[in-house]
Formats: sequence, C-alpha cells, structure tokens
Amino acid sequence: MVQAPERPQLMPSEGVLALHDSHHSYASFEAFQPVLAELLQQGALLDGCIQITQALGILEPFTGEHIPPEALQIQGANYRESIVGNGLLSRNRAVLKVLEQSYGSLEELAQLEARGAGFRPAWRACDRSPALRRG
Repeated sequence: MVQAPERPQLMPSEGVLALHDSHHSYASFEAFQPVLAELLQQGALLDGCIQITQALGILEPFTGEHIPPEALQIQGANYRESIVGNGLLSRNRAVLKVLEQSYGSLEELAQLEARGAGFRPAWRACDRSPALRRG
C-alpha cells in the first residue's frame, strides 16, 4: 500500500492566530486613525497567513464550509484580488460580510433587491458562488 506523503506540520504564529477573531468597525476616520499604525504593522503577518491558507485552506464565513487548499486558487501577490474559493475573491467575501452585518442577513438583502431597492450589483457576487447560492 502506498501512503500519501504527509504534509509538514505548520503552526501559525500567535500574531496570525490573533487575526482569526479580530473584527473591528469604525464610525469615522477619527475613530480609526489612532489604531491605523498598529493595523498597518499587521501587514508583517501576511506571509504567515498565506502559508497557513495554502496548508489548511479557509473557512467560508457565510456557510461555515471548509474550503481545502487544493480548492483555492491563488493567482498573484495581490491577495485581495487573487485568492478565489467557491467562486469568490477575498474582497467579495469582505464586501458581502459587511452587507450581511449591515442588513442582518444576505437573505434580507436579497429581499430588498426583489423589492427594487437597487442592491443588485453587490448581490450578484453570490450568484457566481456555488456555496452561497440560495434556494
């Protein structure tokens, strides 16, 4: 019997682990400005985040589904624009997460769209993702 090669064990740094549950929102630039320097320093964690993503995959924030690393496409160094999983870019997920938080759920946003509230362009990203299709 031939065994698949083992993946090397990769342990994320404390800084990378801390990012997992780091969620912030600011009502104004004045509220955001005092933490800007600290947030910019987190950019040093990018390589560690990419290594963990390539080794473990990601959790889809809307469905909770694990997207394994082999199902991710990373097509360049601009990771907001080049990591694709289940048909969505990282930037699409971020925008949809904000919309979900703002409107209570993506279903509520879809209902607003159905009533002609003009949210169609933002919602269209869900149509391209098999994991996010409703119905």
